Amino acid sequence: MGSSSSQTRKFTVENDEVPASVIKVSENVANRLRTSCTHMDEISGTDSEYWHNRTKHMEESHREINVVIDREFNKALNEVKSSRTAGDSRMKEVPCLDYERAVLDCYRMHNEEPMCCARIVQAFQECVDFKRVCLLNANKTESE
Repeated sequence: MGSSSSQTRKFTVENDEVPASVIKVSENVANRLRTSCTHMDEISGTDSEYWHNRTKHMEESHREINVVIDREFNKALNEVKSSRTAGDSRMKEVPCLDYERAVLDCYRMHNEEPMCCARIVQAFQECVDFKRVCLLNANKTESE
């Protein structure tokens, strides 16, 4: 704290007095102890003020950060909600419904020979793949 280095001194005081709790010291030692205590109180007061201000500043910084985080979270939440709403309308349409019906009708007609429906199943699969690619491209275009 100060510019000069201080050393701790150790000394032992023998007290031959009956009330062992009282130690007599010279006036010079008493003055040095008083000065030392006053100086420590001043340093302690300054440190206390410093830490109080530092804590206050950090609390304010955290409040500002929390406001930004809340704002960004709500923004992201609204983006997800709006993209889900847009995507829901596309997802309600069942893709390749006519091909699906054709596959089911073929399996009913040829329940003993399912390989007869291979071309219709292939057409249905291609239709579904095409619709999937279209949906993915639409989502990709919206996000850009």
